[in-house]
Amino acid sequence: MTKFYTRRREVRPLKPGERIDFRKGKGYFVVPAPTAPKSAPVQPPASPFAGVGLFTAWDPRAALQFKGPADWVAVQGDPESGSSTEVVTDLLHADFNVYLWEARAKNPQWQPYIGQAESQPELEACLALSPRLVGPKAIVGNPSAWTADGLNRVRAQAWELLIEWYQTDQPGLTFAKLDSRGYPITSYVIGVYHDYPLATALAQVPKGTPVSIYLAETCKPDDIDALRAWLA
Repeated sequence: MTKFYTRRREVRPLKPGERIDFRKGKGYFVVPAPTAPKSAPVQPPASPFAGVGLFTAWDPRAALQFKGPADWVAVQGDPESGSSTEVVTDLLHADFNVYLWEARAKNPQWQPYIGQAESQPELEACLALSPRLVGPKAIVGNPSAWTADGLNRVRAQAWELLIEWYQTDQPGLTFAKLDSRGYPITSYVIGVYHDYPLATALAQVPKGTPVSIYLAETCKPDDIDALRAWLA
Protein backbone atom coordinates (compact mmCIF):
# COMPACT_ATOMS: atom_id res chain seq x y z
CA MET A 1 0.00 0.00 0.00
CA THR A 2 1.28 3.48 -0.89
CA LYS A 3 2.15 5.53 2.17
CA PHE A 4 1.47 9.27 1.67
CA TYR A 5 3.74 11.92 3.02
CA THR A 6 2.27 15.28 4.01
CA ARG A 7 4.10 18.57 3.86
CA ARG A 8 4.29 18.60 7.65
CA ARG A 9 5.33 15.13 8.67
CA GLU A 10 6.79 11.91 7.36
CA VAL A 11 4.60 8.84 7.89
CA ARG A 12 7.50 6.39 8.06
CA PRO A 13 11.20 6.20 7.16
CA LEU A 14 12.03 5.37 3.57
CA LYS A 15 13.15 1.86 2.71
CA PRO A 16 16.23 1.24 0.52
CA GLY A 17 15.48 2.21 -3.07
CA GLU A 18 12.35 4.22 -2.33
CA ARG A 19 12.04 7.91 -3.08
CA ILE A 20 9.58 10.69 -2.36
CA ASP A 21 7.58 12.37 -5.10
CA PHE A 22 5.00 15.12 -5.05
CA ARG A 23 1.65 15.39 -6.75
CA LYS A 24 -0.18 18.70 -6.73
CA GLY A 25 -3.16 18.56 -4.44
CA LYS A 26 -2.17 15.21 -2.99
CA GLY A 27 0.99 15.97 -1.15
CA TYR A 28 4.14 13.91 -0.96
CA PHE A 29 4.11 10.16 -1.35
CA VAL A 30 6.50 7.26 -1.57
CA VAL A 31 7.58 5.80 -4.90
CA PRO A 32 8.39 2.10 -4.32
CA ALA A 33 11.82 0.76 -5.18
CA PRO A 34 12.00 -0.78 -8.66
CA THR A 35 11.90 -4.56 -8.75
CA ALA A 36 13.52 -6.86 -11.25
CA PRO A 37 11.06 -8.57 -13.59
CA LYS A 38 10.27 -12.12 -12.62
CA SER A 39 11.71 -14.63 -15.01
CA ALA A 40 9.68 -17.65 -16.07
CA PRO A 41 10.49 -20.73 -14.00
CA VAL A 42 12.92 -23.09 -15.68
CA GLN A 43 11.18 -26.34 -16.55
CA PRO A 44 13.26 -29.50 -16.22
CA PRO A 45 13.63 -31.43 -19.46
CA ALA A 46 11.12 -34.22 -19.92
CA SER A 47 12.48 -37.65 -19.13
CA PRO A 48 12.86 -39.97 -22.14
CA PHE A 49 11.48 -42.72 -19.86
CA ALA A 50 8.19 -40.91 -19.23
CA GLY A 51 5.04 -41.42 -21.26
CA VAL A 52 4.17 -45.00 -22.21
CA GLY A 53 6.95 -47.54 -22.65
CA LEU A 54 7.30 -51.18 -23.63
CA PHE A 55 9.83 -53.79 -22.63
CA THR A 56 10.55 -56.57 -25.11
CA ALA A 57 12.60 -59.78 -24.97
CA TRP A 58 12.57 -62.54 -27.57
CA ASP A 59 10.42 -60.78 -30.21
CA PRO A 60 10.87 -56.99 -30.17
CA ARG A 61 8.59 -56.61 -33.19
CA ALA A 62 5.71 -57.42 -30.84
CA ALA A 63 5.91 -53.74 -29.89
CA LEU A 64 4.62 -52.78 -33.33
CA GLN A 65 1.08 -53.66 -32.24
CA PHE A 66 1.31 -50.71 -29.85
CA LYS A 67 2.14 -48.17 -32.55
CA GLY A 68 0.30 -45.04 -31.55
CA PRO A 69 -0.28 -45.31 -27.80
CA ALA A 70 3.32 -46.18 -26.88
CA ASP A 71 6.21 -43.71 -26.96
CA TRP A 72 9.28 -45.87 -26.47
CA VAL A 73 10.47 -49.46 -26.68
CA ALA A 74 13.23 -51.01 -24.58
CA VAL A 75 14.95 -53.78 -26.54
CA GLN A 76 16.79 -56.40 -24.51
CA GLY A 77 20.52 -56.50 -25.08
CA ASP A 78 21.34 -59.77 -23.32
CA PRO A 79 22.64 -62.61 -25.57
CA GLU A 80 19.39 -64.61 -25.30
CA SER A 81 17.28 -61.76 -26.66
CA GLY A 82 15.87 -61.50 -30.15
CA SER A 83 17.22 -58.04 -30.87
CA SER A 84 19.14 -57.15 -34.01
CA THR A 85 20.01 -54.11 -36.07
CA GLU A 86 17.15 -54.92 -38.44
CA VAL A 87 14.64 -55.09 -35.57
CA VAL A 88 15.79 -51.76 -34.15
CA THR A 89 15.52 -50.20 -37.61
CA ASP A 90 11.94 -51.47 -37.96
CA LEU A 91 10.99 -49.95 -34.62
CA LEU A 92 12.60 -46.63 -35.49
CA HIS A 93 10.73 -46.56 -38.80
CA ALA A 94 7.52 -47.07 -36.80
CA ASP A 95 8.33 -43.81 -34.93
CA PHE A 96 9.27 -45.43 -31.63
CA ASN A 97 12.11 -44.17 -29.47
CA VAL A 98 14.27 -47.26 -29.02
CA TYR A 99 16.26 -47.84 -25.84
CA LEU A 100 18.44 -50.69 -24.58
CA TRP A 101 17.77 -52.72 -21.46
CA GLU A 102 19.73 -55.54 -19.89
CA ALA A 103 18.72 -58.11 -17.29
CA ARG A 104 22.42 -58.41 -16.48
CA ALA A 105 23.98 -54.96 -16.73
CA LYS A 106 27.18 -55.46 -18.66
CA ASN A 107 27.34 -54.08 -22.18
CA PRO A 108 25.61 -50.72 -22.82
CA GLN A 109 25.76 -50.80 -26.61
CA TRP A 110 23.66 -47.67 -26.95
CA GLN A 111 21.73 -45.18 -24.84
CA PRO A 112 19.26 -44.33 -23.32
CA TYR A 113 20.07 -47.35 -21.19
CA ILE A 114 18.05 -49.35 -18.65
CA GLY A 115 19.71 -51.78 -16.27
CA GLN A 116 17.83 -54.31 -14.18
CA ALA A 117 18.40 -54.25 -10.42
CA GLU A 118 16.13 -56.70 -8.61
CA SER A 119 18.84 -57.43 -6.02
CA GLN A 120 21.85 -55.72 -4.51
CA PRO A 121 24.35 -57.61 -6.75
CA GLU A 122 22.40 -56.55 -9.85
CA LEU A 123 22.39 -52.98 -8.55
CA GLU A 124 26.17 -53.10 -8.13
CA ALA A 125 26.51 -54.12 -11.77
CA CYS A 126 24.41 -51.14 -12.86
CA LEU A 127 26.33 -48.71 -10.69
CA ALA A 128 29.62 -49.97 -12.09
CA LEU A 129 28.47 -48.99 -15.59
CA SER A 130 27.75 -45.39 -14.69
CA PRO A 131 31.14 -43.99 -15.83
CA ARG A 132 30.45 -45.42 -19.30
CA LEU A 133 26.99 -43.87 -19.57
CA VAL A 134 26.85 -40.32 -20.87
CA GLY A 135 23.20 -40.38 -21.93
CA PRO A 136 19.96 -40.93 -20.01
CA LYS A 137 20.03 -43.96 -17.73
CA ALA A 138 17.43 -45.73 -15.63
CA ILE A 139 17.18 -48.69 -13.30
CA VAL A 140 14.25 -51.10 -13.49
CA GLY A 141 13.71 -52.82 -10.18
CA ASN A 142 12.58 -52.07 -6.67
CA PRO A 143 14.51 -50.07 -4.05
CA SER A 144 13.23 -52.43 -1.34
CA ALA A 145 15.83 -54.92 -2.62
CA TRP A 146 18.75 -52.50 -2.20
CA THR A 147 20.81 -51.49 0.78
CA ALA A 148 20.63 -47.94 2.11
CA ASP A 149 24.12 -47.32 0.76
CA GLY A 150 23.08 -48.66 -2.62
CA LEU A 151 20.10 -46.32 -2.72
CA ASN A 152 22.34 -43.38 -1.84
CA ARG A 153 24.71 -44.23 -4.69
CA VAL A 154 21.80 -44.51 -7.12
CA ARG A 155 20.83 -41.00 -6.07
CA ALA A 156 24.40 -39.71 -6.33
CA GLN A 157 24.74 -41.09 -9.86
CA ALA A 158 21.35 -39.60 -10.86
CA TRP A 159 19.72 -42.77 -12.16
CA GLU A 160 16.02 -42.63 -12.95
CA LEU A 161 13.77 -45.25 -11.37
CA LEU A 162 11.38 -47.48 -13.28
CA ILE A 163 9.73 -49.29 -10.40
CA GLU A 164 8.55 -52.83 -10.97
CA TRP A 165 4.90 -53.52 -10.21
CA TYR A 166 4.27 -57.19 -10.91
CA GLN A 167 0.90 -57.87 -9.35
CA THR A 168 0.74 -61.10 -11.32
CA ASP A 169 3.36 -62.43 -8.86
CA GLN A 170 2.22 -60.42 -5.83
CA PRO A 171 -1.59 -60.05 -5.93
CA GLY A 172 -1.61 -58.06 -2.70
CA LEU A 173 0.79 -55.43 -4.01
CA THR A 174 -1.58 -52.71 -5.09
CA PHE A 175 -0.54 -49.45 -6.74
CA ALA A 176 -1.11 -47.62 -3.46
CA LYS A 177 1.30 -49.95 -1.63
CA LEU A 178 4.28 -49.42 -3.92
CA ASP A 179 7.22 -48.10 -1.92
CA SER A 180 10.21 -46.44 -3.59
CA ARG A 181 11.79 -45.58 -0.23
CA GLY A 182 11.46 -41.92 -1.10
CA TYR A 183 13.16 -42.13 -4.48
CA PRO A 184 11.36 -40.28 -7.32
CA ILE A 185 9.56 -42.68 -9.66
CA THR A 186 9.85 -41.95 -13.38
CA SER A 187 7.67 -44.84 -14.57
CA TYR A 188 5.62 -47.70 -13.17
CA VAL A 189 6.48 -50.99 -14.89
CA ILE A 190 3.37 -53.18 -15.10
CA GLY A 191 3.90 -56.91 -15.51
CA VAL A 192 1.36 -58.46 -17.89
CA TYR A 193 2.91 -61.90 -18.22
CA HIS A 194 1.07 -65.04 -16.98
CA ASP A 195 -2.14 -63.69 -18.56
CA TYR A 196 -2.41 -60.78 -16.14
CA PRO A 197 -4.82 -58.26 -17.74
CA LEU A 198 -3.43 -54.79 -18.21
CA ALA A 199 -6.89 -53.32 -17.52
CA THR A 200 -6.77 -54.64 -13.95
CA ALA A 201 -3.60 -52.66 -13.25
CA LEU A 202 -4.58 -49.50 -15.12
CA ALA A 203 -7.82 -49.30 -13.11
CA GLN A 204 -5.63 -48.47 -10.09
CA VAL A 205 -3.41 -45.91 -11.82
CA PRO A 206 -4.35 -42.22 -12.13
CA LYS A 207 -4.56 -41.10 -15.74
CA GLY A 208 -1.46 -39.30 -16.92
CA THR A 209 0.90 -41.40 -14.80
CA PRO A 210 3.95 -42.61 -16.76
CA VAL A 211 3.69 -46.39 -17.21
CA SER A 212 5.62 -49.07 -19.04
CA ILE A 213 4.64 -52.63 -19.88
CA TYR A 214 6.57 -55.83 -19.33
CA LEU A 215 6.41 -57.64 -21.73
CA ALA A 216 5.08 -56.56 -25.11
CA GLU A 217 5.28 -60.19 -26.30
CA THR A 218 2.74 -61.33 -23.69
CA CYS A 219 0.16 -58.64 -24.45
CA LYS A 220 -3.18 -59.52 -25.98
CA PRO A 221 -5.55 -57.39 -28.09
CA ASP A 222 -7.59 -56.66 -24.95
CA ASP A 223 -4.49 -55.16 -23.34
CA ILE A 224 -3.96 -52.81 -26.24
CA ASP A 225 -7.62 -51.76 -26.10
CA ALA A 226 -7.31 -51.18 -22.35
CA LEU A 227 -4.29 -48.94 -22.85
CA ARG A 228 -6.02 -46.89 -25.54
CA ALA A 229 -9.09 -46.46 -23.32
CA TRP A 230 -6.96 -45.42 -20.36
CA LEU A 231 -5.13 -42.84 -22.45
CA ALA A 232 -8.33 -41.43 -23.98
